[in-house]
Amino acid sequence: MTLSRWAVGLWAAFALLAVAGAALLLNLSSLQSSREAADRAGQVVFLAERFLGSVRDAETGQRGYLLTGEDRYLEPYRLALTAVEDDLARLGSFLKEDGDDGAMAELDVLLRRKLDELGRTIELRRTGGLPAALPVVLSDEGREAMRAIRRRLADLQRDYARRLDATSAAAADQARLASLVALVASLLACASVAAAALAVNRREVARRQGVERERDRFFEMSLDLLAIIGADGRLERASPSWARTLGHDEESLAARPLTDFLHPEDREPFREAWRRVAAGEPVTRIENRCQAADGSWRWIEWSAAPAWPEAAAFAVARDTSERRQSEEEIRRLNSDLERRVEERTGQLRDVVAELDAFAYTVSHDLRAPLRAMEGFSRALIEDHGPALDPQARRYAERIVAAAERMESLINDLLAYSRLSQNEIATRPVSLDAVMERLLEELRGQGRGDADIRVEGPLGMVRANPVVLSQMVGNLVSNALKFVPEGAPAQVTVRSERRNGAVRLWVEDRGIGIAADHQGRIFNVFERLHSASAYPGTGIGLAIVRKGAERMGGSCGVESAEGRGSRFWIELPGEG
Repeated sequence: MTLSRWAVGLWAAFALLAVAGAALLLNLSSLQSSREAADRAGQVVFLAERFLGSVRDAETGQRGYLLTGEDRYLEPYRLALTAVEDDLARLGSFLKEDGDDGAMAELDVLLRRKLDELGRTIELRRTGGLPAALPVVLSDEGREAMRAIRRRLADLQRDYARRLDATSAAAADQARLASLVALVASLLACASVAAAALAVNRREVARRQGVERERDRFFEMSLDLLAIIGADGRLERASPSWARTLGHDEESLAARPLTDFLHPEDREPFREAWRRVAAGEPVTRIENRCQAADGSWRWIEWSAAPAWPEAAAFAVARDTSERRQSEEEIRRLNSDLERRVEERTGQLRDVVAELDAFAYTVSHDLRAPLRAMEGFSRALIEDHGPALDPQARRYAERIVAAAERMESLINDLLAYSRLSQNEIATRPVSLDAVMERLLEELRGQGRGDADIRVEGPLGMVRANPVVLSQMVGNLVSNALKFVPEGAPAQVTVRSERRNGAVRLWVEDRGIGIAADHQGRIFNVFERLHSASAYPGTGIGLAIVRKGAERMGGSCGVESAEGRGSRFWIELPGEG
């Protein structure tokens, strides 16, 4: 009877211990799942960051080529293209395993769009020079593609963070439940201490063996450099990745302290980091140079955490040699690029200054013979007009007209040159006052019947009053001039505030400007029509742009051929 009761108690103890073991295994499984989820999330976040960095590297290479036009600046671009494809493939493998094919497809589309923009600008730079590629660069297409990639990667990281939180919460719940079940079972199992202890011992041995097997498998399969470091600083155990990276086998690595493999300059920083680990403080992202079996030096980035009493520390490392070489090459290229850009900018600044001085000098030197030609032609018409035959008189009148046009051209050249050379002082200026003076001048020129509607008040801007009057006068003059033959000119002047600035609009119902011409009409001597159809020098709009830029503003046009134009000047607001 006693034996039967002992057998029943023993079996009960075994049953209770089985329940406790099952609860513990559930807890371990939950923790393992959480660890795997954390590792997977960490890998996704790391690959997302590296993928974004590779896209930036490609963009950096593209910018270097756009600025210099030299093929050697495309090498970082080509390296980045290979890296970004590899990063996307590795990231995609994780996403597909997690059932996120849609995220992978979206990232692929965004990447193709960005790479297409980079490739097009490089091809445009190669075939048509920087002016051909500049419109694509300024279109914000590449910036928008980059923003979309960043947003998608940020969404992806947040999604994996949420998954990790959910997995951790579920694991915590399961752990609490398993702990409760294990506690109750353990208390009940105390009735058969000997049998329970035996069962626990057996299960503990099995668990430890399983953990050892899992750790062995983890060491064998890991791509990172994993190690268990003893108190004497030797590698008690190293994953096969060490041999693949440095060429030393595990026995060679364990035969000497780790400091013997380090570069002499890196040994003291390593000892300092090791003292922190020995004091119980984890260290992260420490970089040292390790000597490979062939004598070369490899950069190793490692992190370590105390692991008493099993060992002094657990460490995980990664070979960063290629990354550092790439970063150093990019830094060197960027430094060289900045130097060349600075040199080219200085040369361009000198050339512009020389051209401005030349234009100013030539304009002054042309005025004396021009006035003589105009004066003598007028004298010929006035003093000998009756004696001239009609054809000779027409010739003389054409000389006078040509001289007047040349005089206007010289005046505009001088105005443009002064805008480029002289310092422009600004102060608060009333746009309403500028328009009043302009309308008064038009009435003095016999154009008081022009249909000009001013929607005031126009506001105050910070500008030079003389330069601003000339800019507004040029825009209004063009609006009155460029109208279909026989049609009345109708002009509207209004303003609006935009983020601390004031934008002045001059709108007309004239002949309009085709879209493909709007980008060049603000250049010097740029004319879309003959002088006989619409007189002018081709400098008026160039003066508008130069004046706006010199006063810290900008200008532009919105137009359609045959439907009028809307020119605008935007300057810093005042008051």
